[in-house]
Amino acid sequence: MDERRFLIVLWLWLAAHAVVRVLGSPVLGVDDVEQAIFTQSLDWHYGFRQPPLYTWLLVGLYELLGPGLAPHLVLRYGLLFLTAVALHRAALRVLGEPRLAAAAVIGYTLLPLYGFGVHQGFTHTTLQSAFMALTFLAALQLLERPTAAGYAVLGLCVGLGTLSKYSFLLYAAALALAALTRPEGRARLRDRRMLLALAAAAAVVGPFLAAAHREGFSLAALAAGTVGGEETGYAGRVRAGLASVARAVLEYLSPAWLVVLALFPRAWRPRLPEPGPGCALARRSVAFGLGLLLAGVAAGLVGYLKQRWLSPVLFLAPLAFACRAAAARALTRGRVRAFLATAAALALLVLVGRGLYFAAGPLWGDWKRVHVPYPAWAADMRALGLRPAVIVADDEHLAGNLRVLFPRARVATPRYAFYLPPPPGQGGDCLLAWRADSSADPPPRLLAFARERLGLAPGPGGERRVYLRAPLLGAGSEGPFARLGLLRVRCPFGAR
Repeated sequence: MDERRFLIVLWLWLAAHAVVRVLGSPVLGVDDVEQAIFTQSLDWHYGFRQPPLYTWLLVGLYELLGPGLAPHLVLRYGLLFLTAVALHRAALRVLGEPRLAAAAVIGYTLLPLYGFGVHQGFTHTTLQSAFMALTFLAALQLLERPTAAGYAVLGLCVGLGTLSKYSFLLYAAALALAALTRPEGRARLRDRRMLLALAAAAAVVGPFLAAAHREGFSLAALAAGTVGGEETGYAGRVRAGLASVARAVLEYLSPAWLVVLALFPRAWRPRLPEPGPGCALARRSVAFGLGLLLAGVAAGLVGYLKQRWLSPVLFLAPLAFACRAAAARALTRGRVRAFLATAAALALLVLVGRGLYFAAGPLWGDWKRVHVPYPAWAADMRALGLRPAVIVADDEHLAGNLRVLFPRARVATPRYAFYLPPPPGQGGDCLLAWRADSSADPPPRLLAFARERLGLAPGPGGERRVYLRAPLLGAGSEGPFARLGLLRVRCPFGAR
């Protein structure tokens, strides 16, 4: 499969997923709702739980395309396209044959994260993947032909990767350690032009680091709270960490490892010919990444992992295994065809499964968040003459979806109490919003947040309750229904 055919297949695959999403539901899903809320302002940080680059890119797309599902899909699938193209270019350099390079990249669809997960959420992981692929490609180009421009590009990729997700630093460290194991890698790292790479990375990350320092942000504290686990004793934490790493690795690589075990058994031989520089960099980067992770477990720092958090450690695993299979002469034409057919069948199964996920409510009564009738509620609010200037929503899903349906309103939520949007630039209503399916009264945390953080509180003659009832998306006029509660309060912003 030459590069042109690969790009056509890639475009068709991504376009099919985008079409399924557009036809399935207009509702923003997990992770996207968070980003929709944050796009109300361009800031140096959004609470520091994640770096800000993804939000910055989305802010630009909101300005270009307007709020809604479209900018989220453009960014998501644009990044996936960029990731696949960069990986393919890297695989061509490493494996030397277009057919094998295409098979190696298509193999990523056998990983749950890339075969399914990135279509559902994982915004920052998707951005991180793009810069991991670009960084590896830049490193390969430097190994082949060191230039000042190449070093600058490598530094830019590392800097932007760091702004995509903090765990990118683990990937960069493993890649650097892998480069040190080869003579050509050591020569590139000792080159004075490496200062250009460091300067470029510092120029990209520096302003964010300055903002983090001013706010007292600690990456170590964030990491401890995320992967530290619940065990208090050292021995218990190490046992939990080892079990968590083993489980996460198995989950991350399934079902890919089963497919390659069945189709390329010779590639599992322990002793294989020494690979070229590119293959060595990929294979040893994975090994060093796992080594650093296990060192964290041994130090009692890592006690809990989710499989998707292993992306910076195992990102190059499919390419590394393709190198082993090539070295074992296991990549025969028939076996590669069988591998591609298996990957295509699973990709089609995932695509059909995503379509059924959206259709599950209307077909079988299995209603999801994507079926919540936000558009109908927004239409009813307009029909009642409500003109929201400020909306304080009880949860992030309600807040994010109302944010795109009322783009001129300022939307906040106690779910992200650290984030307050700029004051509204227009007059209108100040509203508290909550799901009223189980309780007609606004939740106490919503009232407290609105009062303490925004100065919004019900007052005599200044409040008005409204309840909106609409059928779930795809349910028809007979329901089931979902209920939204609204409370209009006095506005301190010059709104009504």
